[in-house]
Amino acid sequence: MLSAELLIQSLVLGLLQGGLYALVSLGLMITWGVLRLVNVAHGEFLTVGAYASYWILTMMSGEAVTTQVLAAIFVSAIIGLGLATILYFLIVRQLAKIEVLSSLLALFGLSLIIINVIIFIWTVDVRGVSLEFGHVFIGPVILVGSRLLAFLIAVTFVAFLFLFLYRSYWGSALRAVIQNRRAAALV
Repeated sequence: MLSAELLIQSLVLGLLQGGLYALVSLGLMITWGVLRLVNVAHGEFLTVGAYASYWILTMMSGEAVTTQVLAAIFVSAIIGLGLATILYFLIVRQLAKIEVLSSLLALFGLSLIIINVIIFIWTVDVRGVSLEFGHVFIGPVILVGSRLLAFLIAVTFVAFLFLFLYRSYWGSALRAVIQNRRAAALV
């Protein structure tokens, strides 16, 4: 039988996981809104970032946990930005000019290429890093510190994206393109 404590714990953990899913979905939303591309390789970009983070965290295993996490975020963001920029200029820019189904197939092919490069570099072995951030107790709910930190980082990124989209000139231009590409080009 499901107890109230277990139900509350499950709901809170689901909320924390949902924050990460929301962050991931923002990338898909912006790609679809601006370029009208369904990026089926989006998960593979996240996997490259995860492996870059794993690589940094294992290389810095003797450092303070905060330093490790900040370095992993910074390096994986740089690697992700570099990979995305290269692939945008080589592939995605041309795909934005063609039919949606053709671009979907091309991005699926890119997804397969990235998956195989990941397998070639890192193999298929399961890997993990144990970062201990303790636990937070709120009544009957026990929050794992690392999940709570990941949720807070996701909320921070979403808040910065919101501020960028609604408080900056470039954000307004991006929203205009998402709403009506042709009208935005006229302004």
